[in-house]
Amino acid sequence: MNVLRKLIRKLKNRLKLVNKKKKRLNRIELKLRSMRKIAVSIRDDDPGPEKKKELTREFDRLQDEVNELNKNKETESIREV
Repeated sequence: MNVLRKLIRKLKNRLKLVNKKKKRLNRIELKLRSMRKIAVSIRDDDPGPEKKKELTREFDRLQDEVNELNKNKETESIREV
């Protein structure tokens, strides 16, 4: 019975890690979709120089956030049960 409790605890911990990873990946996906929208807008709408600079800054900010979230994945590890 004690072995079963340990296994259940390990599985619960693993589920927490998986859920945390899923949330991080969802945030990354939203940022990547925003980046794509910006890139398509620059390509298709031919914005003026000021608007293009603004969009580029926003794109770069999102890219930095995605890189930071990707860097944080190294701290998450899912061990075999």
